[in-house]
Amino acid sequence: MLHSPVLLITALIQILGVACVIRVFAPDRWGREVWIFTTIVAAAIAVTISLIA
Repeated sequence: MLHSPVLLITALIQILGVACVIRVFAPDRWGREVWIFTTIVAAAIAVTISLIA
């Protein structure tokens, strides 16, 4: 079940949703690129876990 592509795609959609929330509510002093970095790290973690588990 952990190797299901549906779970990976769903996780990536959720990551994009959270990235949009971060982009909207992140303070300006953090910069505009914080949501990009967060999205890349979260997607890398999701893919890594789906490949290992």
